[in-house]
Amino acid sequence: MSVLEKVTRWTGEERIDELLLAHYGLRLEGAAPVGGVLRIDTDRGAFALKRAGKGGEAHWRGVAEVGRHLRFAEAGRIPVPLRTRSGGYTFAGYVQSYVLLPWIPGKPVPYVRPKDFRDTSWGLARLHAGTRGLSPPPFQARVSWSRAWERAVDRIGLYRVAVDWSGVAVEADDAFRDVAPYAEGMAENAIRYLHRSGADPLSPEIADRGLVCHGNLHEGNMLRDERGAVRFIDWNRMAWDVRARDIAQWLLYAYGRTGDFDLVAALLKEYQRADRLMEEELCLIYALFLYPHRLMRALDRVYGEQSLPPDQAAFHLTQAVAVEEKKIPLLRRFPDLVREALGRKIPRVDWLEQGSEGFRA
Repeated sequence: MSVLEKVTRWTGEERIDELLLAHYGLRLEGAAPVGGVLRIDTDRGAFALKRAGKGGEAHWRGVAEVGRHLRFAEAGRIPVPLRTRSGGYTFAGYVQSYVLLPWIPGKPVPYVRPKDFRDTSWGLARLHAGTRGLSPPPFQARVSWSRAWERAVDRIGLYRVAVDWSGVAVEADDAFRDVAPYAEGMAENAIRYLHRSGADPLSPEIADRGLVCHGNLHEGNMLRDERGAVRFIDWNRMAWDVRARDIAQWLLYAYGRTGDFDLVAALLKEYQRADRLMEEELCLIYALFLYPHRLMRALDRVYGEQSLPPDQAAFHLTQAVAVEEKKIPLLRRFPDLVREALGRKIPRVDWLEQGSEGFRA
């Protein structure tokens, strides 16, 4: 099977060689799928071919701007999309739109040693610090987490009406009736915590600490390059948002892999060593732990987007609840970890320990 035939089988594009030549002046010599991208070998080296995704041209133009800003700030490098001959960052194929990125030589970080986690925390802090001064488009900048969460709670109410009026009993609807109160309760607790801690709406001080998030931190998107530095790749979920979003996702990932409270404390220390965290940001991180992101996403996929097959919906909902419940031990301990690691004090959610709702300083 020829290289072109293999690429056609992987992408559905019958003329990818012509597209690469027309848009970049590159001649296709080899290709292989690696992770979520297609490694393209050309007469001018190796590149990563990736679907442009929902954000399209505007998203990848933003990624390129972030990459340039980081380079000038000497705060590390990210894969910056190549510009086409027409000046864009994406190109239309016959099946999808695509973006072409430089190939980053390196190996996935295994995350079996504490050093792997600590190096990533330090690199993430350096990345966030390097994006300061970069202003997002006004229509994309988040100004409040609580507003988004309130809208999500409202959507659950709409889904409940739809389920009650459907007239046809399905397994997913039974699962919905079981999990919806949990989703609403956790989301409302996260909203109340934000309001009582004063971390939302987002203050200018928080925004000034950086407004770019990678948005998809897991082992597949972090590499050690040839010099041993951790590199953050796969920026298709980059968001114009405060750094607490990335930090919360990273700490949850580390805890989910290890179940180690001491490691979470060490990662907070490592981040703080590279760049100081504000008390309001620590409160926002805790609120992001409280909010049931995985479950809310599953509910939207089942009842909003209807992107999950009906026979899989109930399974996804119950699995999402199981993931959310694994966070409970970390939610109980996080205020203590903040105090032990950073000498800071954040409000605690009483009901996690006492079975009643409320907060105490």
